[in-house]
Amino acid sequence: MKSGYFSDRVRPLTVAGPGPGGPFPGLGTYLNSLLNAEDGAYGYLSGYLNGTGGLVRLNRVEVPSGADGPVPLEQTSEPVFEVETMHVPHGIVPALAFRLRVGERIIVFASDQNGGDPGFVDFAKNADLLVMHMAIPQDAGEAARRLHATPEQIGRIAAAAGAKALLLSHFMARSLVDLDGNLARVRAHHRGPVAAAQDLGCYLPGGE
Repeated sequence: MKSGYFSDRVRPLTVAGPGPGGPFPGLGTYLNSLLNAEDGAYGYLSGYLNGTGGLVRLNRVEVPSGADGPVPLEQTSEPVFEVETMHVPHGIVPALAFRLRVGERIIVFASDQNGGDPGFVDFAKNADLLVMHMAIPQDAGEAARRLHATPEQIGRIAAAAGAKALLLSHFMARSLVDLDGNLARVRAHHRGPVAAAQDLGCYLPGGE
């Protein structure tokens, strides 16, 4: 958003996030606390809230926690680009997964989740590229499992969804201690290509 100040973009920018949940604010409140001109942490970028000051307007889409199933977010006038989202379980923290269709390709971002919602398998069905977070090792404790899926869960989810390729991201020190072992646990269930994301890496749908 900061670098956007120096871009020539004029059309609104869609930003989607969850509604409020427990002690966590919804997307609208969160963005306002960052950007409002009076006391926002980045008040000098307040033009993002209304499209003034040379900044594009943020098209804020807040997905309520009670949303039932996938929620369409954006679609081009020609059906070549579509975005859907759904809530995924991440302990008490609201979180959204995203499904993008670009032409005939489908990319799914699982986001932070514990893998406990069977509906996500349908949401990720037949993804050309499924991006899942591997933040914890297989022997993580109960508190960590309420937030994140284990490597074995990740492999099972990818296999059940029929993902053509799986990209793992959001590593933490504890999931990197035995990265090869954790990758092996994923591959024991998902037989398609599996890659560990690296900064500035480029990964194409279908595992190319």
